[in-house]
Amino acid sequence: MKISQNEKVLLKSIETLSLVAYKPHPNDNPTIGYGCTKYADGSLVKLGDKITKE
Repeated sequence: MKISQNEKVLLKSIETLSLVAYKPHPNDNPTIGYGCTKYADGSLVKLGDKITKE
């Protein structure tokens, strides 16, 4: 799914940037960046994954 620039700004104002994957709640999927659970290639985020701010 693609989102607009305005949606990106809104998301960044709500979410906290995390450069290491974590589970927001025990039953949630691992999350990284600004609330992402999947990478651009469709693969799922795994606990312990790391990204850079860029």
